[in-house]
Amino acid sequence: MKPVKVLLYALLLAAVGAYLYFFEIRKKQEDTAQKGKKNRILNLAKDKISEIVIKDANGAIVARKPGDVWVLTEPIKTKADEPAVQGLLSYAAGAKYDRVILERDVDWKEYGLAPAELVVEFATPDKRSTIAFGAKNPARTADYLRVNEDHELLMAPDVVRTTLAKTVFNLRDKAILSTAPGDVDSLKVTDFRGEMEIKRIAPGKFEMVKPEKMRVKGPIMGSNLQALTSLSAKEIIDQPSADGDTYGFASPYRSFTLTGPKRNQTLEIGAQKQDTKVGDRYAQVVGTDEVFVIPESALKRLRFATQDLRDTSTLEFEPSEIERIRITLDGVTRFFALDTKNNKWRMEEPHAKGRIEQWPISSLLWDIKDLQWRKLISPIPADLSSVFLARPELSVELFKKGEVAPLLLKAGWKVDGNGDAGKEEKKTELPEPELVYVSTQPSPEGAVVYEVSGAFVVKLRDSLSQFSDTK
Repeated sequence: MKPVKVLLYALLLAAVGAYLYFFEIRKKQEDTAQKGKKNRILNLAKDKISEIVIKDANGAIVARKPGDVWVLTEPIKTKADEPAVQGLLSYAAGAKYDRVILERDVDWKEYGLAPAELVVEFATPDKRSTIAFGAKNPARTADYLRVNEDHELLMAPDVVRTTLAKTVFNLRDKAILSTAPGDVDSLKVTDFRGEMEIKRIAPGKFEMVKPEKMRVKGPIMGSNLQALTSLSAKEIIDQPSADGDTYGFASPYRSFTLTGPKRNQTLEIGAQKQDTKVGDRYAQVVGTDEVFVIPESALKRLRFATQDLRDTSTLEFEPSEIERIRITLDGVTRFFALDTKNNKWRMEEPHAKGRIEQWPISSLLWDIKDLQWRKLISPIPADLSSVFLARPELSVELFKKGEVAPLLLKAGWKVDGNGDAGKEEKKTELPEPELVYVSTQPSPEGAVVYEVSGAFVVKLRDSLSQFSDTK
């Protein structure tokens, strides 16, 4: 084919491609964009809006964004509820009217728009948009509205009005405390039983120092701090009564003092609110004027009973930290090692078994980590045979990544006969020990022997049974 023809074909193909893009594809994209904007009530960029005004017969609510956060400036000056404001803006940006009722010569008074029943204004630094709501339609399923003083009478579903007609309480910040859980180093809880003090000793680790000294369960304490710092008001009294002890703060039902590097706050829980059947209580942050009403159900989620808080674990580690495991139980030693290249485990004793999935080893490690003591024996008996630890029936060694010395756990229990727990082939016949004695190194409780449930041995045997002699 001659070069001239090739060039002509190329030009023709380019022309067809250009036509398809500009007159077909691009036009469809523009049509789709226009369709999305059709009937939209608010034509302002959501992210540029810096002021919201809501006016009705009760007055005006004004929210402004002078910087990075929203605040209420009327009828009170306070922080705004960021999620609530963002939700309002997102809805307003996508709200649409159903249809145009009249295009001109509208008697605005006839449709409840002179004056309007509700006016909602949104403003950017250089533009303002006003949405005025009037009466409902005869079927009471929609509202008449007017946008930006235009000459058209519009009608929108009633959900538009109900969603935009926010109250002060809807838009104000309802958080009671301004402290994050991770910023609390110490917590004091005071009630009729006395004072309890719990301190953070490391990330995720806590210790009670009053009324007794003991380790505290990290997850329980973390949950308590999360529940406390996220308390939200059900009602806010900005001008509380000064007559007598109306709210019960003279002798609080309970108080919480949160101490940290950023701020210290004390929350007092007062009397029950009398006009409610659900047990709401008054609350106040010491040093502030507002009185909050909080649901008692929020307080019931807090767990400060000693039996709930006490950490009764016998060995402290995280399963993800372990790279080698040696367990001797019922006369059989099993040794597992982690291949860090493919993150797979392998068994090297009593026989080789490669590429073990993570989950059975993780389950085994969690069985050990979750072992809880029921009673402490202190000091350690001089005669270890009295607690069946002279010749332990169970020995566990856990090697952390990069460490030479292992974590140790030894357990003993009464065995019938001559004290031989039996060989592996008889393990299915072994009974559950009634009581098991455990020693660990390092021991979270110091030089003690732990009494634990015999169910731990049964569970451990079951976890190990999946690593049979089959190669």
